[in-house]
Amino acid sequence: SHIALTNAMHWFSAAKDRGDGYSEMMIGRYYYSGKAEGKGWKDAKVLWENAAQKNETSAMSFLAYMYRQGRGVPVSYETSRKWYERAIAHGSYSAMHDLAHLYFKTNCQFHADAKGLALLKAAASEGHGMSMKCLGDAYYYGVHGVRKDQKEALKLYESAANKNVPAAQYMYGCMLWHGEGGVDANENAAKGRFRRAARLGDPNAKKYLRQINDTGDVGEGSSSGTNTGNVKNKEERENLPPSGKYLTDNPLVGFGR
Repeated sequence: SHIALTNAMHWFSAAKDRGDGYSEMMIGRYYYSGKAEGKGWKDAKVLWENAAQKNETSAMSFLAYMYRQGRGVPVSYETSRKWYERAIAHGSYSAMHDLAHLYFKTNCQFHADAKGLALLKAAASEGHGMSMKCLGDAYYYGVHGVRKDQKEALKLYESAANKNVPAAQYMYGCMLWHGEGGVDANENAAKGRFRRAARLGDPNAKKYLRQINDTGDVGEGSSSGTNTGNVKNKEERENLPPSGKYLTDNPLVGFGR
């Protein structure tokens, strides 16, 4: 609401005036998104550069994204990469994830896929949920230099789902639904994962719960248990595909984690 935004801006502004980098980063987010009247991308950039000087890694990642997309600055993959690397040097696993996607999407360097994959593996090994999910995508689809491996994908999706990554909840549910990755098809367990994903905001989960007329409460879902689902026919099962044919590329994914 407007009142909540005004109050937040008041407190962040007071902290910013005391030299707080996190508050500068947050005010920059409001400027960038157009929520502060008369402020925009260039104003956000100034605040994020100040916050970056105070080692605020989220500000570094936002700056990297600005240069990647050309928002208020010329497109520069090289500058974007440098900002991500600076955030990584200060311990940001989210920046590892985002730099991996810069490599995957732009092929901005030689051996970009290998470099991106190494970053995803490093971030996933430290428990970064979105990196686990995206590494699962790589194994599920057999992209970015890895062979298809449904068992590995299932394991990664489950780990990310247990960290409440919405898209991982959904993909894990899809694999349970279809009986992929070495588990038996289990529609009830899959629906439990779809419900959890929907509650977390995943649009694919919401869509398919509507298609199968499921209105149940959120369930836990697991790869074990009795399959007592009420799917009407084989065609209905096969009309439930996994989520899109691409890796997640949301500008805010990973920031602040």
